Amino acid sequence: MVVKCRKIVAISLCILFCTSMYGRAIERQRKMHLPLTTDYTRAKEIAKDHDLPLCIVFMGSDWNQQSQTLIKTFFEKRAAGRLLRNKFVFLKVDFKEIENQGIRIIEENNLLKTRYDIQEFPTLLLESPRGEEITRMSFRDNSDESLLSRLKSTYLHYVTLERGLQKHRHLDSEVLEGLYKSATFLESNFYKKKVLDLAEEKKISPFLMAEQLRNLLQEGSFFSKRGKALKAYLDKKVDSNLAYEIAIMSFQAMEKEALYSREQIIEPLTSYVAKFQGEKKLWQIHRLLSHEYHKLKQNELALTHAKKAESLAPQEYKESLACLIKEFSILETSMDSE
Repeated sequence: MVVKCRKIVAISLCILFCTSMYGRAIERQRKMHLPLTTDYTRAKEIAKDHDLPLCIVFMGSDWNQQSQTLIKTFFEKRAAGRLLRNKFVFLKVDFKEIENQGIRIIEENNLLKTRYDIQEFPTLLLESPRGEEITRMSFRDNSDESLLSRLKSTYLHYVTLERGLQKHRHLDSEVLEGLYKSATFLESNFYKKKVLDLAEEKKISPFLMAEQLRNLLQEGSFFSKRGKALKAYLDKKVDSNLAYEIAIMSFQAMEKEALYSREQIIEPLTSYVAKFQGEKKLWQIHRLLSHEYHKLKQNELALTHAKKAESLAPQEYKESLACLIKEFSILETSMDSE
Protein backbone atom coordinates (compact mmCIF):
# COMPACT_ATOMS: atom_id res chain seq x y z
CA MET A 1 0.00 0.00 0.00
CA VAL A 2 2.82 2.36 0.92
CA VAL A 3 4.64 1.52 -2.31
CA LYS A 4 1.51 2.23 -4.33
CA CYS A 5 1.06 5.57 -2.62
CA ARG A 6 4.65 6.49 -3.33
CA LYS A 7 4.19 5.57 -6.99
CA ILE A 8 1.03 7.65 -7.20
CA VAL A 9 2.80 10.63 -5.59
CA ALA A 10 5.78 10.25 -7.95
CA ILE A 11 3.52 10.04 -10.99
CA SER A 12 1.50 13.03 -9.78
CA LEU A 13 4.65 15.10 -9.26
CA CYS A 14 5.91 14.11 -12.69
CA ILE A 15 2.62 15.12 -14.31
CA LEU A 16 2.60 18.37 -12.36
CA PHE A 17 6.18 19.13 -13.40
CA CYS A 18 5.52 18.36 -17.08
CA THR A 19 2.32 20.41 -17.02
CA SER A 20 4.20 23.29 -15.45
CA MET A 21 6.97 23.10 -18.06
CA TYR A 22 4.44 22.85 -20.87
CA GLY A 23 2.53 25.79 -19.43
CA ARG A 24 5.71 27.85 -19.32
CA ALA A 25 6.53 26.91 -22.90
CA ILE A 26 3.03 27.92 -24.02
CA GLU A 27 3.34 31.14 -22.04
CA ARG A 28 6.71 31.79 -23.67
CA GLN A 29 5.22 31.21 -27.11
CA ARG A 30 2.34 33.51 -26.26
CA LYS A 31 4.79 36.19 -25.15
CA MET A 32 6.75 36.03 -28.43
CA HIS A 33 4.77 38.63 -30.35
CA LEU A 34 7.25 38.47 -33.22
CA PRO A 35 7.58 34.80 -34.22
CA LEU A 36 11.13 33.63 -34.94
CA THR A 37 11.65 30.65 -37.20
CA THR A 38 14.92 28.71 -37.17
CA ASP A 39 14.53 27.15 -40.64
CA TYR A 40 16.55 29.23 -43.13
CA THR A 41 15.17 27.52 -46.24
CA ARG A 42 11.59 27.94 -45.08
CA ALA A 43 12.17 31.56 -44.08
CA LYS A 44 13.56 32.30 -47.57
CA GLU A 45 10.50 30.68 -49.16
CA ILE A 46 8.09 32.70 -47.01
CA ALA A 47 9.96 35.94 -47.76
CA LYS A 48 9.85 35.23 -51.49
CA ASP A 49 6.20 34.07 -51.55
CA HIS A 50 4.99 37.11 -49.60
CA ASP A 51 7.49 39.58 -51.10
CA LEU A 52 8.80 40.57 -47.66
CA PRO A 53 12.35 41.37 -46.54
CA LEU A 54 14.04 38.72 -44.42
CA CYS A 55 15.44 39.79 -41.04
CA ILE A 56 18.12 37.32 -39.93
CA VAL A 57 18.80 37.65 -36.21
CA PHE A 58 22.18 36.26 -35.17
CA MET A 59 22.25 35.70 -31.41
CA GLY A 60 23.42 33.59 -28.48
CA SER A 61 20.21 33.33 -26.51
CA ASP A 62 21.46 31.28 -23.54
CA TRP A 63 24.77 33.03 -22.88
CA ASN A 64 24.89 36.46 -24.52
CA GLN A 65 23.32 39.14 -22.33
CA GLN A 66 22.55 41.50 -25.20
CA SER A 67 20.80 38.68 -27.08
CA GLN A 68 18.68 37.89 -24.03
CA THR A 69 17.83 41.56 -23.65
CA LEU A 70 16.87 41.74 -27.32
CA ILE A 71 14.40 38.88 -26.92
CA LYS A 72 12.85 40.25 -23.73
CA THR A 73 12.67 43.92 -24.67
CA PHE A 74 11.88 43.57 -28.35
CA PHE A 75 10.56 40.26 -29.64
CA GLU A 76 8.27 39.80 -26.62
CA LYS A 77 6.85 43.33 -26.90
CA ARG A 78 3.32 43.78 -28.24
CA ALA A 79 4.32 47.01 -30.03
CA ALA A 80 6.95 45.19 -32.09
CA GLY A 81 4.51 42.46 -33.03
CA ARG A 82 1.78 44.94 -33.95
CA LEU A 83 4.01 47.14 -36.11
CA LEU A 84 6.41 44.66 -37.72
CA ARG A 85 4.69 41.26 -37.90
CA ASN A 86 3.60 41.74 -41.52
CA LYS A 87 6.63 43.70 -42.65
CA PHE A 88 9.50 41.23 -42.13
CA VAL A 89 10.10 37.51 -41.95
CA PHE A 90 12.24 36.90 -38.85
CA LEU A 91 14.82 34.10 -38.84
CA LYS A 92 16.66 33.23 -35.63
CA VAL A 93 20.22 32.01 -36.10
CA ASP A 94 21.04 31.03 -32.54
CA PHE A 95 24.44 29.91 -31.25
CA LYS A 96 23.50 28.21 -27.99
CA GLU A 97 26.07 26.84 -25.57
CA ILE A 98 23.76 24.80 -23.33
CA GLU A 99 20.77 23.55 -25.30
CA ASN A 100 21.39 21.14 -28.17
CA GLN A 101 19.77 22.30 -31.40
CA GLY A 102 20.63 19.35 -33.59
CA ILE A 103 23.50 18.89 -36.04
CA ARG A 104 21.62 20.24 -39.09
CA ILE A 105 20.70 23.54 -37.41
CA ILE A 106 24.21 23.96 -35.94
CA GLU A 107 25.89 23.35 -39.31
CA GLU A 108 23.47 25.66 -41.12
CA ASN A 109 23.96 28.41 -38.53
CA ASN A 110 27.75 28.18 -38.80
CA LEU A 111 27.52 28.43 -42.59
CA LEU A 112 25.33 31.54 -42.32
CA LYS A 113 27.69 33.15 -39.79
CA THR A 114 30.63 32.57 -42.14
CA ARG A 115 28.76 33.65 -45.27
CA TYR A 116 27.70 36.97 -43.74
CA ASP A 117 30.93 37.48 -41.75
CA ILE A 118 29.10 38.04 -38.45
CA GLN A 119 31.48 39.43 -35.83
CA GLU A 120 29.19 40.24 -32.91
CA PHE A 121 25.95 39.15 -31.24
CA PRO A 122 23.27 40.12 -31.65
CA THR A 123 23.36 41.29 -35.26
CA LEU A 124 20.27 41.87 -37.37
CA LEU A 125 20.86 41.43 -41.10
CA LEU A 126 18.18 42.37 -43.61
CA GLU A 127 17.86 40.77 -47.04
CA SER A 128 15.50 41.44 -49.91
CA PRO A 129 13.23 38.56 -51.01
CA ARG A 130 15.72 38.04 -53.87
CA GLY A 131 18.63 37.57 -51.46
CA GLU A 132 20.45 40.91 -51.76
CA GLU A 133 21.72 42.35 -48.48
CA ILE A 134 19.82 45.52 -47.61
CA THR A 135 21.57 46.51 -44.40
CA ARG A 136 22.69 45.19 -41.01
CA MET A 137 22.41 46.60 -37.53
CA SER A 138 23.54 45.76 -34.02
CA PHE A 139 21.65 46.00 -30.72
CA ARG A 140 23.87 47.86 -28.29
CA ASP A 141 21.77 50.46 -26.54
CA ASN A 142 19.29 48.07 -24.85
CA SER A 143 16.49 50.20 -26.28
CA ASP A 144 13.58 48.37 -27.87
CA GLU A 145 12.10 51.71 -28.95
CA SER A 146 15.30 52.65 -30.76
CA LEU A 147 15.45 49.32 -32.60
CA LEU A 148 11.73 49.45 -33.37
CA SER A 149 12.15 52.95 -34.80
CA ARG A 150 15.15 51.86 -36.88
CA LEU A 151 13.33 48.84 -38.29
CA LYS A 152 10.25 50.90 -39.12
CA SER A 153 12.39 53.49 -40.92
CA THR A 154 14.36 50.74 -42.65
CA TYR A 155 11.17 49.16 -43.94
CA LEU A 156 9.86 52.49 -45.26
CA HIS A 157 13.11 53.26 -47.09
CA TYR A 158 13.22 49.71 -48.44
CA VAL A 159 9.67 50.00 -49.83
CA THR A 160 10.48 53.43 -51.29
CA LEU A 161 13.50 51.99 -53.11
CA GLU A 162 11.73 48.88 -54.37
CA ARG A 163 8.73 50.79 -55.70
CA GLY A 164 10.85 53.59 -57.11
CA LEU A 165 13.27 51.32 -58.95
CA GLN A 166 10.38 49.39 -60.49
CA LYS A 167 9.40 52.63 -62.24
CA HIS A 168 12.95 53.30 -63.47
CA ARG A 169 11.80 54.30 -66.98
CA HIS A 170 9.93 57.30 -65.58
CA LEU A 171 12.41 58.47 -62.95
CA ASP A 172 13.70 62.03 -63.05
CA SER A 173 16.70 63.60 -61.36
CA GLU A 174 14.82 64.64 -58.21
CA VAL A 175 13.27 61.20 -57.64
CA LEU A 176 16.58 59.40 -58.24
CA GLU A 177 18.34 61.65 -55.74
CA GLY A 178 15.59 60.87 -53.21
CA LEU A 179 16.14 57.15 -53.78
CA TYR A 180 19.86 57.63 -53.26
CA LYS A 181 19.14 59.27 -49.90
CA SER A 182 17.11 56.21 -48.92
CA ALA A 183 19.95 53.91 -50.01
CA THR A 184 22.39 56.04 -48.00
CA PHE A 185 20.15 55.84 -44.93
CA LEU A 186 20.19 52.04 -45.25
CA GLU A 187 23.96 52.08 -45.85
CA SER A 188 23.16 49.69 -48.67
CA ASN A 189 25.87 49.36 -51.31
CA PHE A 190 23.49 47.22 -53.37
CA TYR A 191 20.83 49.94 -53.67
CA LYS A 192 23.40 52.73 -54.00
CA LYS A 193 24.89 50.96 -57.00
CA LYS A 194 21.49 50.41 -58.61
CA VAL A 195 20.58 54.10 -58.27
CA LEU A 196 23.97 55.35 -59.50
CA ASP A 197 23.96 52.98 -62.46
CA LEU A 198 20.50 54.28 -63.42
CA ALA A 199 21.66 57.89 -63.17
CA GLU A 200 24.65 57.11 -65.39
CA GLU A 201 22.52 55.20 -67.88
CA LYS A 202 19.88 57.93 -68.12
CA LYS A 203 22.49 60.76 -67.92
CA ILE A 204 20.53 62.64 -65.29
CA SER A 205 21.48 64.17 -61.94
CA PRO A 206 25.01 65.57 -62.10
CA PHE A 207 25.20 65.01 -58.33
CA LEU A 208 24.69 61.26 -58.72
CA MET A 209 27.00 61.04 -61.70
CA ALA A 210 29.69 62.75 -59.62
CA GLU A 211 29.08 60.12 -56.93
CA GLN A 212 29.54 57.43 -59.57
CA LEU A 213 32.80 59.05 -60.68
CA ARG A 214 33.94 59.11 -57.04
CA ASN A 215 33.30 55.37 -56.83
CA LEU A 216 35.42 54.84 -59.94
CA LEU A 217 38.18 56.90 -58.30
CA GLN A 218 38.11 54.61 -55.26
CA GLU A 219 38.26 51.58 -57.56
CA GLY A 220 41.24 53.04 -59.43
CA SER A 221 39.18 53.42 -62.62
CA PHE A 222 38.98 57.23 -62.82
CA PHE A 223 40.86 57.28 -66.14
CA SER A 224 38.96 54.35 -67.62
CA LYS A 225 36.77 54.88 -70.69
CA ARG A 226 33.75 55.01 -68.43
CA GLY A 227 35.41 57.47 -66.03
CA LYS A 228 36.48 59.76 -68.87
CA ALA A 229 32.93 59.76 -70.27
CA LEU A 230 31.50 60.71 -66.89
CA LYS A 231 34.05 63.47 -66.37
CA ALA A 232 33.47 64.85 -69.88
CA TYR A 233 29.74 65.03 -69.18
CA LEU A 234 30.25 66.72 -65.81
CA ASP A 235 32.81 69.20 -67.16
CA LYS A 236 30.04 70.68 -69.32
CA LYS A 237 27.99 71.60 -66.26
CA VAL A 238 28.71 75.15 -65.09
CA ASP A 239 28.39 74.67 -61.36
CA SER A 240 31.05 75.76 -58.88
CA ASN A 241 30.31 73.04 -56.31
CA LEU A 242 30.39 70.33 -58.95
CA ALA A 243 33.55 71.83 -60.48
CA TYR A 244 35.16 71.79 -57.04
CA GLU A 245 34.40 68.08 -56.62
CA ILE A 246 35.74 67.27 -60.10
CA ALA A 247 38.91 69.31 -59.48
CA ILE A 248 39.60 67.49 -56.20
CA MET A 249 38.89 64.08 -57.73
CA SER A 250 41.12 64.81 -60.75
CA PHE A 251 43.91 65.93 -58.42
CA GLN A 252 43.55 62.77 -56.28
CA ALA A 253 43.41 60.48 -59.31
CA MET A 254 46.57 61.92 -60.88
CA GLU A 255 48.37 61.85 -57.55
CA LYS A 256 47.86 58.08 -57.43
CA GLU A 257 49.41 57.63 -60.87
CA ALA A 258 53.15 57.62 -61.49
CA LEU A 259 52.67 59.15 -64.96
CA TYR A 260 52.19 62.77 -63.92
CA SER A 261 54.52 65.50 -62.71
CA ARG A 262 53.58 67.67 -59.70
CA GLU A 263 52.83 70.53 -62.10
CA GLN A 264 50.35 68.36 -64.00
CA ILE A 265 48.81 67.08 -60.78
CA ILE A 266 47.98 70.57 -59.51
CA GLU A 267 46.64 71.78 -62.87
CA PRO A 268 42.97 70.95 -62.00
CA LEU A 269 43.35 73.05 -58.85
CA THR A 270 44.85 76.07 -60.60
CA SER A 271 42.16 75.83 -63.30
CA TYR A 272 39.46 75.92 -60.64
CA VAL A 273 41.03 79.02 -59.05
CA ALA A 274 41.10 80.76 -62.42
CA LYS A 275 37.44 80.00 -63.19
CA PHE A 276 35.71 80.39 -59.84
CA GLN A 277 36.83 83.46 -57.96
CA GLY A 278 34.85 84.34 -54.85
CA GLU A 279 33.39 80.86 -54.26
CA LYS A 280 32.99 79.56 -50.70
CA LYS A 281 35.24 76.55 -51.18
CA LEU A 282 37.98 78.51 -52.91
CA TRP A 283 39.98 78.81 -49.68
CA GLN A 284 40.31 75.02 -49.52
CA ILE A 285 41.83 74.94 -52.99
CA HIS A 286 44.27 77.70 -52.00
CA ARG A 287 45.25 75.77 -48.87
CA LEU A 288 45.86 72.64 -50.92
CA LEU A 289 47.88 74.60 -53.49
CA SER A 290 50.03 76.11 -50.74
CA HIS A 291 51.04 72.62 -49.63
CA GLU A 292 51.66 71.50 -53.21
CA TYR A 293 53.89 74.48 -54.02
CA HIS A 294 55.73 73.84 -50.77
CA LYS A 295 56.49 70.29 -52.02
CA LEU A 296 57.80 71.84 -55.23
CA LYS A 297 59.99 74.15 -53.08
CA GLN A 298 58.28 77.17 -54.60
CA ASN A 299 57.96 78.90 -51.25
CA GLU A 300 56.84 82.26 -52.59
CA LEU A 301 53.82 80.69 -54.31
CA ALA A 302 53.18 78.49 -51.26
CA LEU A 303 53.08 81.61 -49.06
CA THR A 304 50.84 83.49 -51.53
CA HIS A 305 48.23 80.72 -51.57
CA ALA A 306 48.40 80.28 -47.80
CA LYS A 307 47.62 83.99 -47.36
CA LYS A 308 44.71 83.77 -49.82
CA ALA A 309 43.36 80.71 -48.02
CA GLU A 310 43.56 82.53 -44.66
CA SER A 311 41.75 85.60 -45.99
CA LEU A 312 38.85 83.53 -47.41
CA ALA A 313 38.55 80.80 -44.77
CA PRO A 314 35.84 80.61 -42.09
CA GLN A 315 36.89 81.95 -38.68
CA GLU A 316 37.52 78.51 -37.14
CA TYR A 317 40.26 77.75 -39.70
CA LYS A 318 42.09 81.08 -39.61
CA GLU A 319 44.34 80.23 -36.65
CA SER A 320 45.77 77.07 -38.25
CA LEU A 321 46.26 78.91 -41.53
CA ALA A 322 48.04 81.75 -39.72
CA CYS A 323 50.48 79.13 -38.36
CA LEU A 324 50.98 77.86 -41.92
CA ILE A 325 51.69 81.41 -43.13
CA LYS A 326 54.22 81.88 -40.34
CA GLU A 327 55.94 78.61 -41.27
CA PHE A 328 56.16 79.53 -44.96
CA SER A 329 57.28 83.09 -44.14
CA ILE A 330 60.21 81.73 -42.13
CA LEU A 331 61.15 79.44 -45.01
CA GLU A 332 60.90 82.28 -47.50
CA THR A 333 63.09 84.52 -45.31
CA SER A 334 65.72 81.81 -44.90
CA MET A 335 65.72 81.22 -48.67
CA ASP A 336 66.21 84.95 -49.31
CA SER A 337 69.11 85.14 -46.86
CA GLU A 338 70.86 82.30 -48.63
